Amino acid sequence: MATSIIAITGPSGSGKTYLARSLYREMQNSFPGVAVDILAEDSYYHDQAHVPEAQRQQVNYDHPSALEHELLLEHLLRLKAGEVVNAPTYDYTRHTRSEQTRQIEPTHLLILEGILLLSHQSLREHYDLSLFVDTPLDVCLQRRMQRDCEERGRTRRSQWRAGCGRNWNNEATCSLSRINQQ
Repeated sequence: MATSIIAITGPSGSGKTYLARSLYREMQNSFPGVAVDILAEDSYYHDQAHVPEAQRQQVNYDHPSALEHELLLEHLLRLKAGEVVNAPTYDYTRHTRSEQTRQIEPTHLLILEGILLLSHQSLREHYDLSLFVDTPLDVCLQRRMQRDCEERGRTRRSQWRAGCGRNWNNEATCSLSRINQQ
């Protein structure tokens, strides 16, 4: 089975996960014989179990160096070769990988979603289609802060201490500009 890969990217809080899940559901309903799965780039944040928690909270998770893109690339190549992979899972409350993995089987369509999927040339070479979700940055910030409080165990105070919100427009715009120029 040949695996096609769609990469959905955009700023944090732009609606990537919503789009990926909607596409997944639509594919399942409209084409029941087509195997589809979703893989989140967040699963590939570096394992930081060896790093003190206070230091983990200071990491810039919006920078390519926070991700183990080499492992993601290896997994994509193995999936395209028809092999099963055990993808890491990320524990947002602990700021590191979980001990559990998620078994991903080769599929007809793999939907990747994440903020930095276009920042790594070696990954881009394997996408059949890439989509950028262009959402106003003030909407992204609002969504991100709400999501992180409701789903990831953050507080507003911890978000501001970690830098979320401070210079959001400037930092997010500069980061996206640099990534898109590569």
